[in-house]
Amino acid sequence: MEPRAGAALGAVYTAAVSCWWLAATSTAVERGASASGIAATAITALWLGRALILCVLALRLGAAGANPRPLALLIMVSWPVLALMALASGARIPALVWGEVLLAVGATALSLVGAALERMPVTRLAPIDSATLIGIIGALALWQSRSPFLTWLAP
Repeated sequence: MEPRAGAALGAVYTAAVSCWWLAATSTAVERGASASGIAATAITALWLGRALILCVLALRLGAAGANPRPLALLIMVSWPVLALMALASGARIPALVWGEVLLAVGATALSLVGAALERMPVTRLAPIDSATLIGIIGALALWQSRSPFLTWLAP
């Protein structure tokens, strides 16, 4: 995977969340409601979506023996929008920084697990297929257990 592809994937996802955030904020302002809760929800969606993408993508890149640099670009491309969302929501900046560090460490660890899958003895599934299956299971587990960490990330 080319680094530009990782940046493009991150930019497309960030753009989708940003468009939703701006539209929801506009609606809230028209109705006279506070938009800070919407910004906190957008922060949560941005973090969770990137984490779900990384669960599958990092394992696949590691199993293919590819360079993990696109993963860093996928994470970093959202930082300017994340900063705007943090200002709008009143989120705790240290929590957001730790969330981003967790994404980076998780992507690196999953890439290493994928590389280990590549070196395993022959199984019924190819290493990339095994990595995809493990990544999907990890993404489902993250989706099911999303509430404790994400409430800490963006109140």
